[in-house]
Amino acid sequence: MKLKEEQFNAVVGPYDFSMLCTVATTIFKQEAPEKEADIEKVLKGCRALNNHRVRIAHGVWLHEPYGLKARHLSRQSLEPEFHYHDPEELERLAEKAQQLKIDVLTLWMMNSAGQGGAAPGRGKPPC
Repeated sequence: MKLKEEQFNAVVGPYDFSMLCTVATTIFKQEAPEKEADIEKVLKGCRALNNHRVRIAHGVWLHEPYGLKARHLSRQSLEPEFHYHDPEELERLAEKAQQLKIDVLTLWMMNSAGQGGAAPGRGKPPC
């Protein structure tokens, strides 16, 4: 997109995370169609992790005899769901987030290499 620094916020600001994943997927696939499967896999993982982020950030945390759990109300069914009974699950999600960051940066650098080494419109990666 080759945005100027002062244009960046006006263009990406109105998007939520899921829409930014769609935008990134579209641009990455246009720039590297031979990597479509890798691109889809990484950005699908980002969306899945974001679903956990929503539950963690917006859920109501309840103290149980065995620890904490998050109560989250599904927007689709309006039924409460309970998550993260196992505290190790949060650690696994943090590890997944670190791996996804590496995967996204790899895609970004792959895309940047095809454009003379600089990421489109930005001198630095998105993370």
